[in-house]
Amino acid sequence: MNSSPTLADQEQTKQPHHHPSVQIPANSDDLFKLAISASVLQKKIQQLLTPQTDKIGPVIWQDGESEVIVHLDKLRFAIKPGLVLFELQLEADNLGLVPMVVPFRIGNDVESASLTITTEHLPRGDSLMTHRWGEIVQEHLWFALLEAGEQIKQEQFAESSIQISGLYSDGEQVSYIYSEPVTTDEIKLYIAAIEKGDIPPLADAPPPTPIDLNPPPKPPEKEPAPSFFMALWLKFLAFICWLFSFLKK
Repeated sequence: MNSSPTLADQEQTKQPHHHPSVQIPANSDDLFKLAISASVLQKKIQQLLTPQTDKIGPVIWQDGESEVIVHLDKLRFAIKPGLVLFELQLEADNLGLVPMVVPFRIGNDVESASLTITTEHLPRGDSLMTHRWGEIVQEHLWFALLEAGEQIKQEQFAESSIQISGLYSDGEQVSYIYSEPVTTDEIKLYIAAIEKGDIPPLADAPPPTPIDLNPPPKPPEKEPAPSFFMALWLKFLAFICWLFSFLKK
């Protein structure tokens, strides 16, 4: 029997892949952005919520003496500007297969990216199921969404200490924003600088421009131009075909 998944027990160790064109300094005040497609995120979230020894499929979550079957293979994930939306199929005695819809309101651009979300009090779906399992589902999906961004970053930049400081959706991809961890002393210095007027108010500050960690798009491959003799040969074949059709008439 599968137990309720815990993200701490599901760390995956993979061979690190370093992006060839981006070097992340050891200490920096810069922001970094990693944009991830909905399909890649969905697969990663399914893996995170599945016990490490099992394939993606139905698992059993337990809470006290209650159990519910979660069909992770049927999980659906969609994104809109400023919104991520989950649909998860749950199954329990006397209820059958019940869909549960969980929306998370997040930022829609770099400036509104944060780790603060807005969601409904309970997911949408069968009232009995949502009242019993709704908050548990919300917590698992939210932490899986954050952990997915952390693990995908770790797979590409294993030696970097940058951490997630926010995320947002533009409707095409979910972008994770990373930065160096902030120490207590740095916070104190920042507050003191604001009080002295050395740092402009947020409204007057220029919007941040994070460094893009995604690989640059590959230019479309151009077909090699035919050589002079090849072009001449093609013209000769075209002439032969024309002559043949002319004589046939």
